[in-house]
Amino acid sequence: MDDRAPKTKKFKRLVVFCDGTWNKEDQKSRDGRPCPTNVLRLFELTRIGDGDNCPQIVNYVRGVGNRWDERVTGGGFGLGISDNIKGAYQFLVSNYEDGDEIFLFGFSRGAFTVRSLAGMIYNVGILRRDRLHLLEEAYSHYRSSDPKWHPSSDLSKTFRKANTHGDEKIKFLGVWDTVGALGAPFGYVVAKLLNLIFPTQFHDTKISPIILNAYHACAIDEKRWPFRPTRMELTETRKMEAAQANATGATTEKFNYEEVWFPGVHSDIGGGYPESGLSDCALRWMVEKATTHGLCVDDFSTVTSPPFEADALAPMHDSQSVWYRLTTKIFVYWPKALLKLINKSEAPLIDRVQENGDFIRQLDRSEALAADEEAFPINAGFEIDLSNCARDRLKGDGGYRPMNIREPADA
Repeated sequence: MDDRAPKTKKFKRLVVFCDGTWNKEDQKSRDGRPCPTNVLRLFELTRIGDGDNCPQIVNYVRGVGNRWDERVTGGGFGLGISDNIKGAYQFLVSNYEDGDEIFLFGFSRGAFTVRSLAGMIYNVGILRRDRLHLLEEAYSHYRSSDPKWHPSSDLSKTFRKANTHGDEKIKFLGVWDTVGALGAPFGYVVAKLLNLIFPTQFHDTKISPIILNAYHACAIDEKRWPFRPTRMELTETRKMEAAQANATGATTEKFNYEEVWFPGVHSDIGGGYPESGLSDCALRWMVEKATTHGLCVDDFSTVTSPPFEADALAPMHDSQSVWYRLTTKIFVYWPKALLKLINKSEAPLIDRVQENGDFIRQLDRSEALAADEEAFPINAGFEIDLSNCARDRLKGDGGYRPMNIREPADA
């Protein structure tokens, strides 16, 4: 008789990386220099196998717009996001076992993708492998706006009980400058028309109770209308749980949530330029958070193309191309009045598009720009946290006073 103690089940760590629009693993600048995003750099840094006696299995997903048939529709209008969500979900179905840890990373529309993936898991769970044939049905339930498929509905609970593992938690969600599915450069009207033909709009990107740690790095200096950020928002259930825990002092599973703002435009935060000084600041911040929660990565010294060189004072890029300025003027700035009549809820946003194509995010008041301020109150009643990188730039660059965090009169 074998009287040895039973072996403790060993869990795995499943790590999904979803890249941004047009981003892929071999992209180069016009002069032939490598220009990887932070998603790819972290994918390459992440150890596989038994890094800390926990096997790590990784999955990299190219950004939308990389196939020849979706170069415009995927890049301009976000079509292809559904395929990427389902592809990443299938990876989880194929590998997930009870107790495994899930880490999700994304940039731009890839950030939107992994946040939507988290929403899908909250709605329908992770199918057992013998239920993979139900993937399309599960995705349909997730996308449904019918209250009967709300995550807390009896129908959803019955579906999850019959077909999924039932214990799914997302250990870590880390994203750089999330951009939504309909961030179309041709304006609101065209995007709405396309949505009638290719439904892309309903995705659940809120931070639900199954997400244990959520981190979002946002761009202070991005001014393009299509790249306005999809900020993190808690589900009502998550809000109630947090409020109850605060009121009672209950020792529930700790929830960490940070949305931090970094200097630079969209790809200065998520990467994609050959010069990576600013984006490496946001990469370093994310790696510090992820490793705190268990991710095993190699040292930054192993990064060579380009080498890791985080620098808060590195040159900032100009994301405003001539093509972007022209299309924004034609499809957003000139028809402002009509757009405001069509969609009154976005009228304040449309008003902030200037003639040159700039979209002013208006994050904060100018008098709160002191580098030692912990947080800035913004118009909608939220607070924004400045990264150490942003504070260092404010201290070290006397001319750095971002338009996006000034009062309109000072802009």
